Amino acid sequence: MTDAINPYKAEVRKSFYSQTPNNPILDGSGTPIYVSYAQQVASQTSVAYVDHFKPLLIRYQQLGASSVNALFPQDNIHTNSNGADVAAQAPNRGSLCGPGNPLAPYLKDTNVQP
Repeated sequence: MTDAINPYKAEVRKSFYSQTPNNPILDGSGTPIYVSYAQQVASQTSVAYVDHFKPLLIRYQQLGASSVNALFPQDNIHTNSNGADVAAQAPNRGSLCGPGNPLAPYLKDTNVQP
């Protein structure tokens, strides 16, 4: 991961996101190791880390099993378009709720419900 970030850091990449969770109703394996790897690599390469995993997992818990399962119509990894919308809002939720989140100053729409 570090080798992947360093070439982009100077030009484009100012933040690094964690992965998104699979359907937590069908995949009870917990937090994947790559979430902590992403945090470590961001720290080691001096770029901001944005946790996409935890805010989305919290949102899935709020929605409940039947609603979450409807977002994953084919398997427990790929969402439909509604699931993509839910996932796209997760970093905003994290930015609004997480102290020190590097995206917070750039958010224009603060109507996202944390």
